[in-house]
Amino acid sequence: YQPVVDLRTGEMRMIEALLRWDHPRHGRLLPLEFLTVAEESGQSHELAAWVVERALADLAVFARDPAWATAPGWPRPPRLSINLSAHQLAHPELCTRIEEALTRHGFVPQNLAIDVSERVVATAGEHVLRSLETLHRHGIGIVLDDVGGSAGTALLAVLERVPADMLKVDPSVITSMDLGEPDDGDHREALQRSMAAGLLGLGKGLGLTVVAEGVDNPRRLQQLRRLGFDLAQGNVVAAPVEAGRLVSLLPG
Repeated sequence: YQPVVDLRTGEMRMIEALLRWDHPRHGRLLPLEFLTVAEESGQSHELAAWVVERALADLAVFARDPAWATAPGWPRPPRLSINLSAHQLAHPELCTRIEEALTRHGFVPQNLAIDVSERVVATAGEHVLRSLETLHRHGIGIVLDDVGGSAGTALLAVLERVPADMLKVDPSVITSMDLGEPDDGDHREALQRSMAAGLLGLGKGLGLTVVAEGVDNPRRLQQLRRLGFDLAQGNVVAAPVEAGRLVSLLPG
């Protein structure tokens, strides 16, 4: 689990559930390394249901912890985001199973957001778009992820297809920004800064929350503050932790 942090106050605004598979022979695997296998074997939907169930169960345990109840800097109610693929979003039972899991663990739809990549939305079929519309209509947030990281996608066209509440600027945009000063004369780095600032301006102009994702350096964090970013996610802000260590993310 990795939080999205408010750069002005240090408060944690959301926790993203990150799926990893600790394979006995291949070590820790990222979703890109096993999701295709899950889809081909017909297990993708059950995997999505398990992730939703497990993440909400972990959050429920965390929310009952006395340390959370008294700590400043944590949104109440807590908010969780979960990544889902196009294949998972297209399943006809997905929305129902998410709503049932929320009820089972004592949360309301506003406690949950679904992360979906810009590339997925750009190429999504009607079943995927309908699921996103249904989830949003029921109060679940939609996070447009990896914004600016997909070649050939038109962001405004993508935003017309999905009722997003939040944009996450892709790590490739953030990590390619120069660590020098804004006037150091490097055209390529100035272009990257302008791209990050442009995505921030577009998102805020549309009334969306904007997050700088993949922040890995304190100097880059300061640069993002200068550009006007209010929210960030990355190891320099807070590294991912397993469920049992969620309390360690709290201030103090």
